[in-house]
Amino acid sequence: LSAMRAHGTSVDVQGHACLALFSLSCNHAENKSRIVGKGGLALVLSAMRAHETSADVQGHACWALLSLSVNHAENKSRIVGEGGLALVLSAMRAHEANARVQEYACATLSSLGAYHAENQSRIGDAGGVAQVLSAMRAHETSAGVLEYACATLSSFRLNDDERARMDEAVLVADGFRTSADARQCEN
Repeated sequence: LSAMRAHGTSVDVQGHACLALFSLSCNHAENKSRIVGKGGLALVLSAMRAHETSADVQGHACWALLSLSVNHAENKSRIVGEGGLALVLSAMRAHEANARVQEYACATLSSLGAYHAENQSRIGDAGGVAQVLSAMRAHETSAGVLEYACATLSSFRLNDDERARMDEAVLVADGFRTSADARQCEN
């Protein structure tokens, strides 16, 4: 964390530090709480704001947010409450052609929404469903994007408007040729 603080302008330091936070928090609830408690979440979000044009920082930061949020309801709430949702969606829009950013962002959205009704609503209200569907269209041959996009969509309890948006989307990826096939993500 001290390296992130000392080298906020370094793309390489920020990207690698986000990967380190991913590794340290992966499957370790105590480390997730410690990292967030010592300012790690704020530093990851700051890195995303400072390096919007770096696909590496955006992707690695999404990966860190994913790891910090998996099976940790408090961190899920904090990430969304402190602006992480907006930053993840911004990364997806800024790096639409980058499959890795889309994959990591979809994985993060899936985790933030899983078993968290408030976050599911916030993700839907912020245009998350449309952004995930856009990622699926843009990366129809990327198994990683499609896997995490389906996981994201299946984590939602979609309201009628969100379901209609998803049903209207004609997804061109293999196995998602019609709106009926798109609903397979729900199962």
